[in-house]
Amino acid sequence: VLVDGVRGLATGSEVSQREEEEKEAIMSRFSKITISVGLLLVVHAGSSQALDILLTNDDGYSAIGIQTLKAALQGAGHNVTMVAPFGERSGSSAAINLVPVSPVQVGAQDWALYALDELITGDREPLPATPATCVLFGLSVTLGGVAPDLVVSGTNVGANVGTATPFSGTVGGTVAGLAADVPSIAFSSDGPDVDESDPAFAAHFVNVAAFAVELIAQLETKPGSLMMEPGLLPAGVALNVNYPTVAPEDVQGDELTVQGQASSASLVFVPLGGDIYIPAVGPGDGGGGDVNRSDTVALEAGYITVTPINSDMTASSSQAAKFNALINGL
Repeated sequence: VLVDGVRGLATGSEVSQREEEEKEAIMSRFSKITISVGLLLVVHAGSSQALDILLTNDDGYSAIGIQTLKAALQGAGHNVTMVAPFGERSGSSAAINLVPVSPVQVGAQDWALYALDELITGDREPLPATPATCVLFGLSVTLGGVAPDLVVSGTNVGANVGTATPFSGTVGGTVAGLAADVPSIAFSSDGPDVDESDPAFAAHFVNVAAFAVELIAQLETKPGSLMMEPGLLPAGVALNVNYPTVAPEDVQGDELTVQGQASSASLVFVPLGGDIYIPAVGPGDGGGGDVNRSDTVALEAGYITVTPINSDMTASSSQAAKFNALINGL
């Protein structure tokens, strides 16, 4: 069913030589990361069983976060199938592409997904598919309708806490997993304040990936009330995990958190020229204050935040009760 090329493009051509060279460069780039992750996992090896994992992200299939996490999961013995956007789709939330899509095989069990989105471009130019689309495609086509044990989204280069959470394509991938009744986890972390070519940048995401492996192994032990769950997570619940931008020895601990209502930054649009505007990062409303057990505050304090989330968008009962008079008056 899958093809090693992009079907349905205006030219009808297979994957270009440029794309083949890009794939080779990516494999070379991450070979050292794979070795580093493997060595780290020998030290942290646990007794977890091999899981079938569907992996996606919103930074694109070649991003350092997903490549490092894939290597870590495989190094821990898990069977990983990657279906990720062909390129950047950050901020896409749980949007899906209701247009033809086409997979490009970029590894033994890795696919990058295009959306032939003529509704946007008018000329059938290929655009990267959204993470939610990748998950749904992976479940129905790549895995042939056989549900994996777990959907993992990330590691995203950039935290997804507070008011940024609903807009996150990384989190959107887990929402698609929830819609298919598959346990799902999103992993995110801001990168260190160095260039991406600096070894310290890659090393940070090796640390995040090692924690992801540890968390999944802990889930497999069915601790506490989770022993009553047939899957890794309760039905309808996913985890949104954020790792602080510090060395492992400086992590303050793990915190079970709630989604914060404050943000450290905001997205604004500034004029680029004429009637064109470009997104830019503006000031947020953070500064330390937020709801109790906020993921935003805990992450800033150096904690790994683990926030259980679901796709239920119903307001709290106390807020919903305010509309009784409205409904009764109709």
